[in-house]
Amino acid sequence: KIKSDSVSDEVKEGIIKGFEDDIKDKSDEVLVKETSDNINEIKNFVKTKEEEINKYDSLKNHKFKTIKFLKLIKYLNSLIEKFNVKDFSSQNNKNKVEKVKLNDELMNHIKTDSDKKLAIALKDINNNPLKNTNYDELSNKMAFVVLAAGDENGRLVKEIDKNGNLVPISVTVSYNGEEKQLSIKDIIPSLRNLEGEELDDKFKQFNNYYDENSDQVIFSKDPIEIIKDNNVMTFLLNPYNVLEDGNYKGFDLSPEDVYITMNTNNNLENANNFDELPEDIKARWNSDIPEEERADESLYKALAVHCIRNARCNNYFKENNLIPFNIVSYNSKDESKGIDLMNHSLIINDDDNKEICNAFTLVENLEGYELDKVNGNGDLFTYEELNILNNNSDNHEMNKIKINDNEYVEKFSIGFLAECGFDLEKTDGTTLKPEDYALENEEFNDVSDNEIIERKYLVKNNGKYNMNVVKLDNNNNINDISLKDFGLNLIKYRNENNRITDNELTTLTIYGSSILGKELYNEKEGMIHYTDDNEYHSRYNNVRESLNLQNGIKDIKNERSRCTESKSCLTKTYITGSFDVEKKLIKNIKVKDEETSISSPGELCDGAETLLNVIETLLNSFENSGAITKEDSEKFITDMNEVINGLNYRYMNSNYKSHESIRDLDMNKLNNINKLYNQMLKQHVEKHGEIVDSKGNKITKTNNYKNEADTESKFNITQLFNDDDQDLSNINIVYNMDLSDKKLDDDKTYEIEYITNKLKELDVSGSEETRQEYKEKLLDIYDKVSEVEEVFDRNNNGGEGFLNNSQTIYSVKEALNTLLKSNYPIDEDVNERLNRYKDTINGFKKSEVKSSNVLTMDHIVGNVGNVYEFIMTDPKSTIYVKKYFDALKDNMFEINGNEVEEELMMEKIRDINRIINEKIEKFKKLDESKGHFEEGAHLIELISGYNELISTKLILSEEKALDVNYIYIPNDIELYRRLMYMSTSKYNKVVEGVMRNNPEDFRVDVNRPIQEHIRTNNKDAQSYTQHDFENMFNEKVNSRSEASRKIIEKATPSQLSDLNTGYRMDYKLMDHTLPSYRDADKIKEINEYIIQ
Repeated sequence: KIKSDSVSDEVKEGIIKGFEDDIKDKSDEVLVKETSDNINEIKNFVKTKEEEINKYDSLKNHKFKTIKFLKLIKYLNSLIEKFNVKDFSSQNNKNKVEKVKLNDELMNHIKTDSDKKLAIALKDINNNPLKNTNYDELSNKMAFVVLAAGDENGRLVKEIDKNGNLVPISVTVSYNGEEKQLSIKDIIPSLRNLEGEELDDKFKQFNNYYDENSDQVIFSKDPIEIIKDNNVMTFLLNPYNVLEDGNYKGFDLSPEDVYITMNTNNNLENANNFDELPEDIKARWNSDIPEEERADESLYKALAVHCIRNARCNNYFKENNLIPFNIVSYNSKDESKGIDLMNHSLIINDDDNKEICNAFTLVENLEGYELDKVNGNGDLFTYEELNILNNNSDNHEMNKIKINDNEYVEKFSIGFLAECGFDLEKTDGTTLKPEDYALENEEFNDVSDNEIIERKYLVKNNGKYNMNVVKLDNNNNINDISLKDFGLNLIKYRNENNRITDNELTTLTIYGSSILGKELYNEKEGMIHYTDDNEYHSRYNNVRESLNLQNGIKDIKNERSRCTESKSCLTKTYITGSFDVEKKLIKNIKVKDEETSISSPGELCDGAETLLNVIETLLNSFENSGAITKEDSEKFITDMNEVINGLNYRYMNSNYKSHESIRDLDMNKLNNINKLYNQMLKQHVEKHGEIVDSKGNKITKTNNYKNEADTESKFNITQLFNDDDQDLSNINIVYNMDLSDKKLDDDKTYEIEYITNKLKELDVSGSEETRQEYKEKLLDIYDKVSEVEEVFDRNNNGGEGFLNNSQTIYSVKEALNTLLKSNYPIDEDVNERLNRYKDTINGFKKSEVKSSNVLTMDHIVGNVGNVYEFIMTDPKSTIYVKKYFDALKDNMFEINGNEVEEELMMEKIRDINRIINEKIEKFKKLDESKGHFEEGAHLIELISGYNELISTKLILSEEKALDVNYIYIPNDIELYRRLMYMSTSKYNKVVEGVMRNNPEDFRVDVNRPIQEHIRTNNKDAQSYTQHDFENMFNEKVNSRSEASRKIIEKATPSQLSDLNTGYRMDYKLMDHTLPSYRDADKIKEINEYIIQ
């Protein structure tokens, strides 16, 4: 029956499975021999059939017969594997049967025919039924880390520490939202307490994937080609190049060769001949385009037009209220025209029917977008077919990676995790030690002497534990740091110090690519796309981190190859996620049903002035929620995770630089928001445990996205603007802010050259204490400049020319190098930084880089309408007020001597005076200060800016009297009292909270009202003094600043946020107080403990 073409595949599979069931109970040697003979007879039949099929001119005409044949081989190989395992377990190796392998000629024949069904059947032959497990994924990442930490001889790479000792390399990595220095010893538990030779020997044990003694041929072809062959993108996108003669030739893609943009909204449903559509529909379409994709607006319009013309695509969007789709972009060549092409495929994900559709592909050219002639209507795949094509299970071809004559990277799985000494945690919270979840060789020797495991799992077990053998089903929970980021930082460090070879880089590239290939697809959810569940974010982060890893290695390779000279640079690719910040935040707050914006915090929460206030209110509600269920708590934390990640992403992405959701955010506020979220998460974990997806991945991790920041993002531009006002030499650059009233040249090349020359000439003199204080400030600025420089390096690497403001950042960095080297030539901290400095980019000296240097705030303030009104009336403008008044002062110098312009300026000054005084009177009439802190901070900033205008005008008018005067805050007793109360109340609130949370540290009743603890006569400010603290603390305190240090040590993140806010207002008020009236202890406290 097996030999008959008339018998169905199901019957043949049933017959072979009958053989499998049969051999489970066979122990008689004669019966084993009989089964072996039967298998060999079927194999002979298969061989004959293979020769017959290979003679067909086109397999498409005999597709179904070929598919039946391929399925027969799959069933037969499964039987052979079961037979060989049984044969080994009976201690008898006489009847070993080799699996069926198709000859290369037939495999090439099948691939040449480019038929989807044939390709799936071919892939399915070797599709290992053992799916990737949680510990497979973790062990793959750990294996990558081991590769990054060791050289190609398996030795641990080390550095010399400050004491002259050789130690494992330490690099900076984000750990639970904080940056820490970690080495491989901090990552792998079994290395932590080892030193010297003991450490080196243990590390070498991890490198048993160097199978130098094996005579087994692992690879029959290039491992890179294996990865491409297992990448379903090739089948889904059907990429091709146009040859010189006009013919087409397909090519394979690596997982990192594509850009992926994920979408969730239906912004493709209302378009047909776009330019001819009614204005209202076009307006609606434009508003539906996500902010981050506005730069690609023309692409989205073209996709919409072609979707409406494509029956399958049109039906998907008509029949579904909301359907996720991806835009996958990749490069190809048209050799007949000598040009490179960018292709954009619209991929529709149908989760209901578990199908994925390549609707069509558009080719981008100088004229716009045109439909791909070959891929005008792409293929439809089921998620199961996709998984087979991707070969997502452990493929034996990838057990090792071979570069030249060396073999690397065996799949370790759970045995490797046991060797590393990891504890694993089950879903029920049970902690498993290595001895609980991995069987030692000695335990298993009596069963098969380890051979059966090596055959079944295709591993070479040279370690203590049997790989892939487990007693229990486990979920790991080791995801507090990104192992890929840690590995990449190790690679970068080794490259900067010339400690990594091209051979090792190639190995790491290939292994990283194989990890990425498995992350892009899975059997349950198909290709990665937006889904409204817990697993989406962990999948997205995995892919994002893998692409960052590959891009980082590409940067190193581009730098080494000097590719910009030959125009052959490796192209970096990215994935763009989707963050529904507004929806996720609003759904957790009681607001009007029609409220969809977060730009008016007061509408979201009573008394809230900023988004930070809203998050603080949510935290307080969450902390005091009492009986909130685990399910509701998980949903809340998951939603807030998307909000925080979305804000972090927007701050680092240039497409959002003027978005209203981040308009009043700076890094200080953003860091505080992240700290508040971490406090919420900590509260949840303490009550309900970690939130993990079905694979045990934490879905609550936040990302700072600095590795993906672009040069025009708000993060980068505000760093360039020196928003912390750290002035090096009393030099101030003035910027345009108002799009409708530009008075300055946007290009700041002249100013930058002037500043850098001044910096190089700067002489740091004075006492040693003064010099050290100045050094600390310089190093703080140096580190911030280095952070921005890293963004420019990453974005400039491999590009043609240099991005806007490249000259600015590189010349400032060079000037700081000169300044530090000349003033602190033997300082250890200085030289440690100078030695790390890389002075070239793309083969050019950074000191010689030329670029445009357009630096302006109009694209940040941008869409506010009337900028003057925004600055004078909206507290959201506080962070921009100083820059605005700086521009006015600069303009006063420009117009000096022009009576008409001077009078117009005086009119503006009078108007500013009027507006400020009106705001003061309104402020003094408030019933309470709650909900008006930001208004107070804004008012202080306006008064400061106005007073500087008056001072400048007096200088220019040679001290002639003006009809408007300075505004002195302390002269207005009611105003000063209210502002002091606001800043002090923040401090007092924190003290009260710390007292309630830590009653054992205080000798007073912590539940009594604040007035009973403050025994000073200043009842307006209600400020704690040293005397008050002496009466409150159990331990002796010698000053108010010492008491504040104790408070800070005990404060929660939300309390630190309040304290920081209050200190900053105190600092501003100090500027308005005469020096003789300033509290010296308070000044010391602010300088010492202000939380950056």
